[in-house]
Amino acid sequence: MNKSISNIVKKLKNKNLNFFYILFLISLIFLSCSKNPYTEKNELTLFMNKKQEQKIGDNQHNKIINYYGGVYKSPILGEYIASIGANIANSAMLNDQNFTFTILNTPIVNAFASPGGYIYLTRGLVALCRNESELAFVIAHEMAHLLARHTAQSYSRDILGKIGATIIGATVDSRAAEDLGHLVNNLTIAKFSRSNELEADSLAIKYLVKSGYNPRASSDFLSTLIKFKKYRKNIGYPETDSRSLFASHPPTEERIQLSKKLTISEDSNRDHSAFFKNVSGIIYGDDPAHGILVDENFIHPSLNFSMRLPKSFLVDNRSQALVAMKKNIAIIKIDVSSKNSFHADPLTYLKNIWQSNKNMELIESLKINDFNAATGYFFANGRINDYSGKIKVRYVAIRLDNSKYLRLTFISRENGEAFDDENFKSIAFSIRKINEREIKKTIPLRLFFLEVERDISFDLIIKNEMQGQYRSERFVLLNSINQNTTVKKGKIIKVLKYKK
Repeated sequence: MNKSISNIVKKLKNKNLNFFYILFLISLIFLSCSKNPYTEKNELTLFMNKKQEQKIGDNQHNKIINYYGGVYKSPILGEYIASIGANIANSAMLNDQNFTFTILNTPIVNAFASPGGYIYLTRGLVALCRNESELAFVIAHEMAHLLARHTAQSYSRDILGKIGATIIGATVDSRAAEDLGHLVNNLTIAKFSRSNELEADSLAIKYLVKSGYNPRASSDFLSTLIKFKKYRKNIGYPETDSRSLFASHPPTEERIQLSKKLTISEDSNRDHSAFFKNVSGIIYGDDPAHGILVDENFIHPSLNFSMRLPKSFLVDNRSQALVAMKKNIAIIKIDVSSKNSFHADPLTYLKNIWQSNKNMELIESLKINDFNAATGYFFANGRINDYSGKIKVRYVAIRLDNSKYLRLTFISRENGEAFDDENFKSIAFSIRKINEREIKKTIPLRLFFLEVERDISFDLIIKNEMQGQYRSERFVLLNSINQNTTVKKGKIIKVLKYKK
């Protein structure tokens, strides 16, 4: 009997304690909401103040630069983009916030903001913009995310959700500190909510109008992003890419319609000559510093090697690795490691350092042209695009010099339409040192603006003015000009040319 009474008392105490915590939580939310002068809304940012935001941005800055392949080295373009940001800030009276603009040296199309006023644009995104108003919209959109403090709001909502779900009371502060420490010390690029994106679009359009830009650029650029997504799908790239704009800022039809609704005026006569001058010559696609594909040969001047990659493979040259895919059949990954490899011979490096946790079969030493190497393989269940089943994974470690290993991972289906070992072997054994003549071939593809001197057919422009892969598809994407169209005299178009 006494035990039953004790249990009842304990339950009542727990209920009262939980009720107290809930009241505390509601009071905390109410008291910590403050009005944001830029959005004119009450915001919840109690678990991340501006000093903490700055610390996160400062700590992530170099990590972001390294992750995306470094800073694009064009002081003129960098100053130009900063001047657009300054114009928006001055015109829209946003001067109490400092912004730092960085152009990332990658063909990936992306733009994003990091707490503390950091705004990043990739050269791939800059090349996709058709005029200064579109570029200004992207910059204004990222400024809006920062001014609306969307990262701080998202973080605070997440922490409150954890508190509300568990009613953990005294451990709240340590959990918040732990999560904040993760944000400070790890590369974290925010994925904003639907409402965040719509709010950033709305604020950006207001900033465009105040700065004298064409507000219709917002819907125009969002439409171009959707076309870009279709272009990538049509040439065979996977739809998902965590590094792209589609992961962090999905361009939806809802965003386009809102942008059109908020567009109250147009200024189609704005002078875009500064845009054409400063963006012209930007590298389009791979930078030779990261390796470049010339026909079927991948040439990497700084690492002094080349290799053959069959045209049947779709190549994605990332800053950390090159990935080549033959849909549902095979994947090749190539990267370089210098960590803990200085004293190890290839066989030791493969078995004890690179793949020490794998139970590989038939591990053996190789000689690949001028390089010492080792290889081994194992079978497993896995995926290759849409295929799921038994796969074969082969590793090849090639010693480039005393401090670096070139690492090849070949993944293929065990049966069915397989890409067999002989095919992989021919690729691996194509790796060799390159000479000065080959290095001179590593000329980047660049984007230029051209004023059409006379009416000219689509086919003739493609033949005379476009170089590189997917010439027709890229011209349509970059210029929003359909095939079988006559391009009129005086129109300014984007073209692609190989040039040092």
